[in-house]
Amino acid sequence: MARPEDILQKAVCDYLNECLPRACYWSAIPNGAVLAGGPKERGMQMNKLKATGLRPGAPDLFIIYNGRFIGIELKSPTGRTNDNQKRASDEITLAGGLYSICRSVDEVESFLRMIGLPMFGRLAA
Repeated sequence: MARPEDILQKAVCDYLNECLPRACYWSAIPNGAVLAGGPKERGMQMNKLKATGLRPGAPDLFIIYNGRFIGIELKSPTGRTNDNQKRASDEITLAGGLYSICRSVDEVESFLRMIGLPMFGRLAA
């Protein structure tokens, strides 16, 4: 069964595909990737992800607009950020990026509109 954050992330990705302006680039970061194989194989895959630059706490999604990095961490209604995510938020902000923790597609839309990103369309009522 899909985790609540996975369901939320799919809904947010559908929304971004539909409503972001063409002048944006966005992508997901595979922090919660489900790795295949047994414990040894999963450990090797995780080591490869880390060795090739996946940093603990990286936001679930990022958007680049007008030269600005925007990180979005998605959480279920009861989800909490961990120390790595808090550190990533601080580092992104210190580097001049924007960062938000969102618990719904509506929160993502509100955040993006608040920071002045011109969205096409709105959430379906």
